[in-house]
Amino acid sequence: MTKAEMAVRVLQRLMVLENGETIDPNDQLIIEQAYDAAYGLLEHDNLVTWGSTDDIPVSAELPIIDYVANRAMGSFTVRQDISLKMPQEALQAVRDLFSLTQGDYVPDVTYSRAY
Repeated sequence: MTKAEMAVRVLQRLMVLENGETIDPNDQLIIEQAYDAAYGLLEHDNLVTWGSTDDIPVSAELPIIDYVANRAMGSFTVRQDISLKMPQEALQAVRDLFSLTQGDYVPDVTYSRAY
């Protein structure tokens, strides 16, 4: 998913943009700036595995949409029910991004030769 596609999906998530509507260039800029700021924070916490100018991987699309939507919603008129649930959705997004960056756990099994 490109940043432009992500901007559309964030505005749809916030119910600011209907399916089939064209995104306003100013709104797209707001979302892309929110993404850039969010990316910097997530990168600092080692929660992204792609470059800032790369497409967003499929596995990270939904968490990124929720995280960016939470950060950008103050710039838009958002329904109250959405504004109340977005902070919780953003927390879950961080957990999801964390799980994507963790490798499978393989315990280090050591055997005692004392027996």
